[in-house]
Amino acid sequence: MRIERCVLVALALTGCAPQYTMDTALDTADAVMAPNEHLLRVDIHPALGEVSNADGVADVLPQSFLIDPSVGPAELVLHPAVTLSGLVTGWKTTPFDAPGLPGQVVPVSAALHLVQANSIHGRRGTTVPADGGYSLRAVPGQSYDLRVLPDDADLPFATVPIHLSQDTELDIDLGAGASVWGTVTAAGTPLVSARVQAELRGGTVGAPIETDASGRFLLRVPPDSELRLISLGRDNGQLDPVVTTDWFTVDAIGGQRDIAYGSLNVLPVVSGRVTSDGAAVLDARVVLTSSLLTGFTETAHIVRTDDTGTGGLFDARVVPGRYQVQVILPRGNQHYTPVNLGAIDISSSVDLGDVRLSATTVTGGVVVDPDGVTVAQALVQVQEVGFANRSWTAVSDELGSWSLNLPDVPLEYTITPPSSRDDLALTVETGANLNELTLSEGFELSGSATWAGLAGDQPLGLATVEVFDDAEKLWAVGLTDRDGRFRLRIAEDAFPSR
Repeated sequence: MRIERCVLVALALTGCAPQYTMDTALDTADAVMAPNEHLLRVDIHPALGEVSNADGVADVLPQSFLIDPSVGPAELVLHPAVTLSGLVTGWKTTPFDAPGLPGQVVPVSAALHLVQANSIHGRRGTTVPADGGYSLRAVPGQSYDLRVLPDDADLPFATVPIHLSQDTELDIDLGAGASVWGTVTAAGTPLVSARVQAELRGGTVGAPIETDASGRFLLRVPPDSELRLISLGRDNGQLDPVVTTDWFTVDAIGGQRDIAYGSLNVLPVVSGRVTSDGAAVLDARVVLTSSLLTGFTETAHIVRTDDTGTGGLFDARVVPGRYQVQVILPRGNQHYTPVNLGAIDISSSVDLGDVRLSATTVTGGVVVDPDGVTVAQALVQVQEVGFANRSWTAVSDELGSWSLNLPDVPLEYTITPPSSRDDLALTVETGANLNELTLSEGFELSGSATWAGLAGDQPLGLATVEVFDDAEKLWAVGLTDRDGRFRLRIAEDAFPSR
């Protein structure tokens, strides 16, 4: 199985066909690079110094490949990077200077992101300076969304579909965009300095703009697009909820959308004390996550946090509503078990009293292979499921034993075999207080990585190889040898359709 970068764009439809129209490339790129439970994603990270041009610049960027392990060894060919460059401009309006649409074309400073789902090469970006000029290295033979996010919210943002096969100069004119305007109110009163931003279908989000003294806002957005507005509230320390409108379509001119909050005048206080065995617990974090807010639409939500201080005390002001309440611990605190207090209706100030945390307990066990033989030098990584996602690490001793202080909550155990046991695969188990951790044999994933240099395909030695499933969970890490070959074992759970 030989997969080149050009093939990956249209693998499912056309095989090795280097010529594509932009529409065809976009459609097939979306189809092929989308998460797929029948394929694994293999990321190749070239070693520094292994693939450089005459100036010593890395000429081959990290690249992703989707492969079917059941087909056989994968021959992965990486191609040298190409350069995307150009100038970003926009139409800066000055509506009080003259009639019509007065203004001028200006260079635009912005954040620029080259995006492709489910790939490491689709996560590149750069900052466009005040002169509007940009330059970005990218993997060729790919279709991307080029997201341009101006620093100035008075300029429209944009998503530009692009297919890159060679060095490309692309000037981007954002124009004036379409206008979306409205008023943000709280219980009918204008909400001043509320931050409002627009989000396009597909996830591109523009810069926020603040409402004026009358609660009014005006955003510039791409014309003829589907979007929704998000009010982040005022910058007042998490007190205001986030309110989101329904999706709507704007034409070339734009349209009006108002955003309504419920009352923000009466904010009950949630207070209490976090303890363990009667002693105050400092720096615990109380998290209140809304599921329903009184007087707000269903899309409104807020996450309010407060850290315990002297005496383990906390108090947090919240908008009335129903909240899920948890007490979690920072990642540096390994001594206590978090607690979920469940759903609490809050319509007036409430004292939760003493919230008692239990200490973590010594938990241990043994790592074995499928035959029940103990495995020494296995890496055991344990992570909370939810809460603060704290993690703990141990290495099994010569008897295969390990022990850790762990909380009594659902946990995920990731067991990595030692390098001497290349017959075993990284294995993941879930549960609470598991004792015997069994490494699986899994299946072998092998192949080679080369790069297309001037002298033809050359082995890509000492490259890092990472294997992910369709949920982007990491299942294996290894290195290619000097000949660019790699051989890894993958747990069956990573590829359930195999």
